[in-house]
Amino acid sequence: MVRLVSENDGVRLTIEHVMLKDDEGEAHWKIYGPGATGIGWELSFLALDYHLTNNGTAIVPKENEAWTVSANGKAFIRKSAKSWGDAHIASGESEVIARNMAESTAKFYTGE
Repeated sequence: MVRLVSENDGVRLTIEHVMLKDDEGEAHWKIYGPGATGIGWELSFLALDYHLTNNGTAIVPKENEAWTVSANGKAFIRKSAKSWGDAHIASGESEVIARNMAESTAKFYTGE
């Protein structure tokens, strides 16, 4: 669910993301954990920021793909995956499992 609410001189964006508990969702979770979706949202927000701070300029898909596999793009993804792993540990998951999931997610997004 996405909500936009006027607030002071801006707008508050609230997103609620729910994972379906079916066999496919469970299998995906066991490999990637929360970072798979989390990184997807973070990349989407990064693109939104680019769009809003560049006068509505659209992101060129080829340039976006090139950034994702660049050193800066990979560093962003790895840092994001680590942060999602940290959050997963803080929520009660074992460190080994959370770190493995975060690493699988980073490898997926970076193509490694």
